[in-house]
Amino acid sequence: MTAFEYASGLISIVIGLAIARVLGGIGGFLVARQRSTSDWIVATWCLALLVTMIAWWHVGWMTFRGRPEIDLGTSFAWSFATALFYLAVFVLVPHTIAQEDSSEVGTLRPPRPAFYLCLAAHFVAGSLISNSVFESQGVIIMSILVLVSAAGAGAKTDRARAIHLGVWLVAFVAVIVATPAIGEVKP
Repeated sequence: MTAFEYASGLISIVIGLAIARVLGGIGGFLVARQRSTSDWIVATWCLALLVTMIAWWHVGWMTFRGRPEIDLGTSFAWSFATALFYLAVFVLVPHTIAQEDSSEVGTLRPPRPAFYLCLAAHFVAGSLISNSVFESQGVIIMSILVLVSAAGAGAKTDRARAIHLGVWLVAFVAVIVATPAIGEVKP
């Protein structure tokens, strides 16, 4: 067993829990009887976070797959960044899918400032451990993604949250474009 396989076990569990929570939130949204104006924003965030989790796995693969060993600090930083991502998902997706007759079933609330701050902290930690993967333009775009994520904490209205989500998605797509493909070796 390589160091990457060993370290990725914990990360896979945490990412799996986050994916299960997001999918549970989407399921709750689908069975909801009442809708609010912020529901589509939270539902879009859920879909964006699913893609983000896959991208996070991809960055981990690109960063650690060829290393014969992974030091404790790097392993801790990778685990910490993944835990921050799970916390962002936990704050975003409510756990109110208990009873179908409850009025709380599937009710989505606007993202709290803690969601945006956890997301920004995740990208800060992620960029520290994965800066060897990104070219210089990728690091700049990743920094913009950190700033945009943190700026969402100040969004007070649904319109501001929608604009923020649009800007975040553009920055995220730019990061994905700047990230090398799996199997591509950087010179």
